[in-house]
Amino acid sequence: MNFNKSILFFLLTIFIISCGKDDSVNCECEKLPNADFTISQFVGDTYFESDTLLDFFIKVEAKQNLQKYQWKIGLDPNTWDSKSVKLDFGGNYGDVQVTLIGEWTPNRDCFPNDSGIDTVTKTFNIVPNSEAPFYGEYEGYVESIPNDTFLIKIKETGPVAWIENLPNGCNTDEYELLLNTTFRHFYMPEYDPGIPCSLPEGLGHLEDDYKTLIIDYEIWDMDMNERVSDRFIGIKK
Repeated sequence: MNFNKSILFFLLTIFIISCGKDDSVNCECEKLPNADFTISQFVGDTYFESDTLLDFFIKVEAKQNLQKYQWKIGLDPNTWDSKSVKLDFGGNYGDVQVTLIGEWTPNRDCFPNDSGIDTVTKTFNIVPNSEAPFYGEYEGYVESIPNDTFLIKIKETGPVAWIENLPNGCNTDEYELLLNTTFRHFYMPEYDPGIPCSLPEGLGHLEDDYKTLIIDYEIWDMDMNERVSDRFIGIKK
């Protein structure tokens, strides 16, 4: 570590210690609250942020802990007063406007113009399952056998989505490798190994280029008699 970096590290350490040293007000350590929030959708055991969502398992959540919350969501006349709200639109599609009004005790010692209230509005779009962009055919490989390329297909019929030919040579249909989906992510739940072949459990997503598909998964290796991890990387055809 050179001299300049050492000085910077020392000053940063002093700043952190001084901010938590006692209960006195140190305006250099204070931040003005706000009502900013995230919009996300649940799949597997994870929420993914997006401004385009399917019509279920949606969550809006304030980024900060405030004293009061007031949510106004779409055309619903009701309001909500919790830090987060979970939503299900049941087949209703289109733009939804969300407004959060947040309140806190003003800190006028550090922020003379602090009103103790902030309002943030965002809009997200709800689309049907059939418009998720990852449906289609991909040519790719698994990292454990990078020289062996093959095709997989991600299909949907109404509310049902599934993958064909993952792993390579496993001829599945919509009754076997079902998917739980968001707009750009999907989760493959665990299935019994060997029926009709060892099916994967894991999470897939379409990259920002809307062409590259990555699926991280575990599968039961019949020869090794254990679960092994792998990754499929494919390009949309």
